[in-house]
Amino acid sequence: TKDADGWLHTGDIGRLDERGYLWITDRKKDFFKTSSGKYVAPSMIESSFKGICPYVSQFMVYGADHNFVTALVTLDPDAIKEWADLHGVTGNYRAIVTSPEARDMVQVYVDNLNVNLNRWEQIKKFTILDHDLTIEDGDLTPSMKLRRKAVSDKYQEMLDSHYTS
Repeated sequence: TKDADGWLHTGDIGRLDERGYLWITDRKKDFFKTSSGKYVAPSMIESSFKGICPYVSQFMVYGADHNFVTALVTLDPDAIKEWADLHGVTGNYRAIVTSPEARDMVQVYVDNLNVNLNRWEQIKKFTILDHDLTIEDGDLTPSMKLRRKAVSDKYQEMLDSHYTS
């Protein structure tokens, strides 16, 4: 339904470009505020990372009420296997994604991402999960969208560890 001024409130966040086109950039419910009072649009950061890192499967930004932003990362099984073959990293999926070489590779992409973010949006710490997120485990919707609350609840201890070490 529209409000008295004719606006339809969808819960989406967007911007108008110089030509007057509306770009949807995030969902209002996904925004979070850091402990310093700065707002972060996680979906925009997540999609930017997916655009620069060809090995990522899922990337979840986290940091509500914390003094910096962190992330959970999963790597695409096919892409990471090709990367591993090219870089001499051996083993099964779990061994590859938990290797120091894979962490260093992801760090380079995180550093590239951070260059274009405001200081309070920058990813300070991340964890690469040793498995991908799935629909069957309740991590993703049938359309492959991240179920942010379900994932953050499931990995809360891991996320909390980003702020204690």
